Amino acid sequence: MKRGIMDTPATQMPQPPAFSPEDDKKKKSGGLFASHKPELVPSDTSLHELPEQINALSRRIRVLEEREINMRRKTQLMEQNALASQKRLHEAISSLQDDIRSLRHDVRDVMAKFSLMVREVQTLAGKDEVLVLKKYVEMWEPLNFITQKEAEGIIESIINEKMRQAKDL
Repeated sequence: MKRGIMDTPATQMPQPPAFSPEDDKKKKSGGLFASHKPELVPSDTSLHELPEQINALSRRIRVLEEREINMRRKTQLMEQNALASQKRLHEAISSLQDDIRSLRHDVRDVMAKFSLMVREVQTLAGKDEVLVLKKYVEMWEPLNFITQKEAEGIIESIINEKMRQAKDL
């Protein structure tokens, strides 16, 4: 099991190398902008702990590097997911826009047909006009009318009958 920096107990945390009081004096005597930088010389007691500290720091660095790699992978995955979501959303919006255009076209067609129907209905006879026509039809009784051929036939038969009567006389 890997352990992170926060998982190590405080007693196992590597301590910075101890310095002698002489080193502190060198720091104080240099001033703020001193050109001479004091060398840090670790004491003898910290030399044998140095490999352990280096190993601990190496482990910490490896853990941090692994965390960074994992974070980069997660970030890359999130970016890919965001791009895929954006692409799907763009396609859905385009599809909806096409549907809206189609619906607008259909609505225009329906409105044009509806206005044509309204104009046609306005040209039709009204209820009062139909009632007037009904009264005329009932008054004239067109079913009792004869056709031209029937009239010609009746006229011919009357003429023929009159001619027979005239011959008989």
